[in-house]
Amino acid sequence: MEEDWRADFYSTKKPDSVYGRQNPLNLLAIDAYIYGYPLVLTDTTRRIMLAGGMSLNQFLNEPVFPSPRYTTIVRPNVDTLYSMAWLDLSREPVILYLPDTYNIYYLMELLDAWTNVFASLGTRTTGTKAGVFAITGPDWNGMLPEGFIRIGAPANTVWIIGRTQTNGPEDYPIVHAIQNSYALIPLSCWGKFDIPKIGAAKQVMNIDPSTQVANMNAAVFFQTMMAAMHRNPPWIQDPAMSKKLAALGLIPGKTFNFYSLSPSVQLALELAIDHGSNLLQAAASKKYFKNSVHGWTLLVKDIGFYGADYMQRALIAMTGIGANLPQDSVYGPAFIAADGMPLSGYNNYIIHFEQQQLPPVNAFWSITVYNDKGFLVENPIDRYAISPHLGRLNYNADGSLTIFVQNTSPGKDLAANWLPAPKGPFNLLLRLYWPKGAVLRGNWTPPAILRMQALS
Repeated sequence: MEEDWRADFYSTKKPDSVYGRQNPLNLLAIDAYIYGYPLVLTDTTRRIMLAGGMSLNQFLNEPVFPSPRYTTIVRPNVDTLYSMAWLDLSREPVILYLPDTYNIYYLMELLDAWTNVFASLGTRTTGTKAGVFAITGPDWNGMLPEGFIRIGAPANTVWIIGRTQTNGPEDYPIVHAIQNSYALIPLSCWGKFDIPKIGAAKQVMNIDPSTQVANMNAAVFFQTMMAAMHRNPPWIQDPAMSKKLAALGLIPGKTFNFYSLSPSVQLALELAIDHGSNLLQAAASKKYFKNSVHGWTLLVKDIGFYGADYMQRALIAMTGIGANLPQDSVYGPAFIAADGMPLSGYNNYIIHFEQQQLPPVNAFWSITVYNDKGFLVENPIDRYAISPHLGRLNYNADGSLTIFVQNTSPGKDLAANWLPAPKGPFNLLLRLYWPKGAVLRGNWTPPAILRMQALS
């Protein structure tokens, strides 16, 4: 992917432009921006959530599905209730207690500050019985009580994103009982109070972190990046990238000062900020438009853990931060219909699954609709996703399933299968939770998104 985006980006620049001339400092600065974008976005998300009342080393349990007012995370799901936590492991390990969920599907995803998933707990990997896990920082070498399962974090900042399957609002009481049994306990406090113990849920401010990052100037962006890198060194060392950063004077540290850099480097970093967002948007457009099949782009590899593919890491952070490993969930974004035209609420669409083409999953699947910014949109029936687990769908006599995606109701007889779309541009996200091998091997393709007509 790296060579593709480089070639595309530079080919669009005029020969006499700073990028057309391939000024070395400017090229290094763009690389630094792409490399640091997920880290800065994660750090911004963390600061917003903590400022909104969330506490370190405690779960925040979302008691209801996200609404259109929710903008803290782009493209939130409405299949599960979230349980999120930010850990600081610099002082000591934190014990994660997971209760018996009595076969209700759940997933606890542990991410580093760079958006890499380093551990996945839950139904697929550890089952639904109770378990106790000790999450330790990279510098901790102590002894754990017998029976604890150790999970070594690559850095002291850890983001836990828990998802518990919720089959509609009527399921809230059952899921709340499970959420309230998830617990995070500092190791030094283990055994001093009953398990489970958890902080009360608080409301997080609905502020869009990606917009905050997009509005940062070069000084704020790179000072945030250097401070975050100081706290969270890269999990995998990349000598080539380290040389690029050093050449720009980007040395991780709490006291990094952007204005101490040379004027030429400051200018290069400012240009990277000016062009970086457009570069990511263009790369995303190519990925999700040009590489789609029937309108969908199934992400079955290079997601959740990114190695040295820094552009892929940045794209996923921008379009869906907190993405799981594909073994836990495969995502299929769609921005266009099968005919190549962008999705718009001025058209009606159908998605028809033949019986043998229904999504092959071990858990469940859904399709969610978002506006062009990646957030939910008000609609008359408060339905933001469609799935067999969220409500009864009407199947055809031959076992096939037809879903109607449009702004207005398709009529009473078809309303059960209606996914309301906003009036303007929108996009869809197909989620396949715990997908079967056919999906992971690339042997399954979702059906075409067919544009039926333009509304008058």
